[in-house]
Amino acid sequence: MRTSALIFTLTLIIIIGCNAEKEESPISKQEMLEIAFMHDMPHLQSGTEQELLQKYGVKSAAFVVERIKKNEIDSVTCLTYDRKGRITTRTTTECTTVGCLPYIIRQDYEYNNGSIIRMNDYTFKYKYKNVRDYWNVNDTSKFSEFDWEYYSFNGDTLEIESGSQYFKYIFNKNSQVVYKSILPKASKQKLENFFYYNDFGIEVKAKSDLSDQSSTWKYEIMSTGILKMFMKVKENKLFTRDFYFSSKGLLEKIVSLVDDEPTSIRKIYYSYY
Repeated sequence: MRTSALIFTLTLIIIIGCNAEKEESPISKQEMLEIAFMHDMPHLQSGTEQELLQKYGVKSAAFVVERIKKNEIDSVTCLTYDRKGRITTRTTTECTTVGCLPYIIRQDYEYNNGSIIRMNDYTFKYKYKNVRDYWNVNDTSKFSEFDWEYYSFNGDTLEIESGSQYFKYIFNKNSQVVYKSILPKASKQKLENFFYYNDFGIEVKAKSDLSDQSSTWKYEIMSTGILKMFMKVKENKLFTRDFYFSSKGLLEKIVSLVDDEPTSIRKIYYSYY
């Protein structure tokens, strides 16, 4: 990232830190759980978060990550919203519904009667100096469409077809996701996730056609008010993510740790209409 961009980011951190409100969050722990959990599902959006974004007139959310060992700060993702709090675009360098890609992509969301019906995936025709420059590109002639994701709702089931994969989500009577599957069209090797809810959090069990073994991780609300995601990774290391919320109830920081040692800090900066 250029020096000017780094100074701008650090200035934002100082300003926000100095003006942080101390009052308690206006949302419950269960609502925090919903927002953190849905944050990991690019196809979906938390209803609670959408209501908050609409209430406060949020226009965009910029994600800036500090990678601690590398001692670097970089922009990674920018989300934009309409006045109803719905995601309209995602510009990102990170993993998305279409997989991990070696370049920045833009996803545009289309809605009909309040429901999302399609997501269009684009790459950029031109290279820019840093990630933040890509966030401001709105000229469609500078995009190249390479994939699409079409949404089909049927009762408690959502099916999504892209150019390369099929996705399926099943919801319970409380509109919570209880099942998710990914089926690549080429390999036909299905990956399934099963979600189990309790008073303290959500347990996730994953099963793949590639292995007889399943993996498990969980989202848990701590007594401190911090929401954590726990997962065992390679060599039995414990991967953790801590989710922090602002006094408005908006997600404001995600800290990633391995065996309780912080590896990165992701901060979210909001702009308003």
